[in-house]
Amino acid sequence: MASTPAVKLTAAENMFEQGQIEAAQITIDSVLENNPDNAEAHVLSGRILLVQQQYGPARLEFERSGRHGAGLDR
Repeated sequence: MASTPAVKLTAAENMFEQGQIEAAQITIDSVLENNPDNAEAHVLSGRILLVQQQYGPARLEFERSGRHGAGLDR
């Protein structure tokens, strides 16, 4: 049985919080590949990219999240 986007997003958040940055990136990329309008996934992708010091791509992810309805109050 395939995981839902919400389950994958939660898993990616947990990986990120545990410092498993590469695993979190792979998981969130999978979420976004199948759900490009998922605002929360774009926010997490931006946070991951910030940790990786990829500031330009992070900014783009935050902009995408805003276009899809996310508030950046996290």
